[in-house]
Amino acid sequence: MKFSIQPILENEQYQLIPLQQGDFESLYHVASDPEVWSQHPNKDRYQREVFSTFFEGAIKSGGAFKIIEKSSGEMLGSTRFYDYNKEDNSIFIGYTFYGTKSWGKGINPQIKKLMLDYIFQFVDTVYFHVGKDNIRSRTAMERLGAENKGEQEIAYFGEPSRINILYQIKKKNMKKFKIQQTPFVVPTTDGKLIEEHWGNSTGNPDLSIAHMIAPPGWSEPHQTPDFDEFTLIISGKKQFEIDGETVVLEKGQSIRIEKGARIRYSNPFEQECEYISICLPAFSMESVHREDEGVD
Repeated sequence: MKFSIQPILENEQYQLIPLQQGDFESLYHVASDPEVWSQHPNKDRYQREVFSTFFEGAIKSGGAFKIIEKSSGEMLGSTRFYDYNKEDNSIFIGYTFYGTKSWGKGINPQIKKLMLDYIFQFVDTVYFHVGKDNIRSRTAMERLGAENKGEQEIAYFGEPSRINILYQIKKKNMKKFKIQQTPFVVPTTDGKLIEEHWGNSTGNPDLSIAHMIAPPGWSEPHQTPDFDEFTLIISGKKQFEIDGETVVLEKGQSIRIEKGARIRYSNPFEQECEYISICLPAFSMESVHREDEGVD
């Protein structure tokens, strides 16, 4: 395989496509919301003139992508590979941002997995720069198993210098990187484990386990558990509608949901399917990785 820092990458739901000059207006539409940059060191990137400089740097980097939702063709945000170092066989991933309506849907972990799975075919180390005060993204990096290597002062293309935290993930430690996979047991109806390495949930009083026989098509709206925020895990692929937004979870994947959300689910198959779902308070799942929403 030929090494490129700007390939086309995709999974079932999303594509990473090389960013082009003609993408400016569509990407600025996503970036023009001040909330996108609220925890970023450069909080004024929602301004057209400032974002224009950011976009120019993205194009000149030769490694920037637009993030596309395949089902709708909608542009969700951008990310990039940059600063490839042949001498120590390393590269950076960063300058990632998403529109706020893409937050909380497990998109960013999937994008990071696509990028890491690809780039670790060619490099030994991947670095990330995260703003010192961007607690959301710093927490996400640490939960991914990235190692904090200390502070660096970084001046982005045409912008003032800011203090960032340098994180690294080594190829040899890639097995520690988990994308929305939970270590809790998801039992089948006969008591066996779907994935033995998920551990054991016995004795956890917070767990709410439901067994469902789901007919084809959409269910009626589902009442959420009485937690301020909870994590939903399922035993098989299922499509959910959460407050009108569609989310697809594969077996063992999880998503955090706020109390009061209206949820219904769809069985994507033509026959009845058996499911186990587990709900528990989000704070009790230290190893479930909330995505680093927004920016890094």
